[in-house]
Amino acid sequence: MEDRNLYVAWSLIKSYWENVAALAYYCIKITELLENNNTEEAFVLSRKMAMGGRKFLTDEMVNKKGRVLDDFFIPSISAMLDKVDEDWEKNMGKKLGFRELYDTIIAEGGHTTFLGLSIAGKWLPDRSLLPSLRKSWTKDDNKSILNFTSMSSLVFFYYWDRYLKLEIK
Repeated sequence: MEDRNLYVAWSLIKSYWENVAALAYYCIKITELLENNNTEEAFVLSRKMAMGGRKFLTDEMVNKKGRVLDDFFIPSISAMLDKVDEDWEKNMGKKLGFRELYDTIIAEGGHTTFLGLSIAGKWLPDRSLLPSLRKSWTKDDNKSILNFTSMSSLVFFYYWDRYLKLEIK
């Protein structure tokens, strides 16, 4: 980020949004489980979120530990974002649109897709695009970077605060 690399900035924002979604999802699910005095399932979810994945673990890896793959399988980022949107609207009375923004802007900007490369590229006189993974961001890019980072930070601190107030009964 020192070089103000635009592609790196978008990739970091994408990663940050995904981590915020995972934390918020975990907070929502843990809250539901603890409110229903289901501490054992809360610990199972904790293990899944801390050690699980979607494609990393293999049957062989978990079978050696006497487990099955489902013990470590976590929901997709899309499912987590949907849960955050649903919970936000329920508790705040307003639509957040976290998933929609992620799908239409954040995920695209942080991938080497046409949109991601065009954000970090330059248009040539013949209107063709020259991807440039070293492009520095401009004043206008600062606004987008700041807005998307601020929005995800707001969501992070909302759920972090909720998480800190959780109690096991």
